[in-house]
Amino acid sequence: MTVARINVLGGEIPASKWDTKFLFIDVFPEVVTNVGSEYRKLDLNTIKSAEMVDQEQIKSIASSAGWGIATGLAAGLLTGGLGLIAGGVAGAMAKGQRTEITFTCELNDERKFIAATDSQTWKKITGIVMTTEDKRFKRDGLPTAEIAHI
Repeated sequence: MTVARINVLGGEIPASKWDTKFLFIDVFPEVVTNVGSEYRKLDLNTIKSAEMVDQEQIKSIASSAGWGIATGLAAGLLTGGLGLIAGGVAGAMAKGQRTEITFTCELNDERKFIAATDSQTWKKITGIVMTTEDKRFKRDGLPTAEIAHI
């Protein structure tokens, strides 16, 4: 399972990188961050609404180049030096891309914020918003029980 990460850019909750990894355990649907010297958590089940503001394809040059070189070496062994070049270009074009979604969010208590996340986490947030509160996914006994809500 992929760790959900949300980068809060501003608003009425602390701007910080929030994620579902806490003590090496996935604590979804909660996200946790360190505010000052204390951990704080936000239960994503408290999201009242979320709206996409922007969607951007982000290309990681380092990741692309690494994949391209590996692909190029394999192709170069099979087809000669030309395969190295072709594989590098193909790898650079295909790998290292991710989608970043920027969205605005309103919580049940009327606080609002703007944040960015990956497409998989955005799908989870959208699913939470579209599910009635009494049917939302909840987990009992999470290791974050002692952490104060934001």
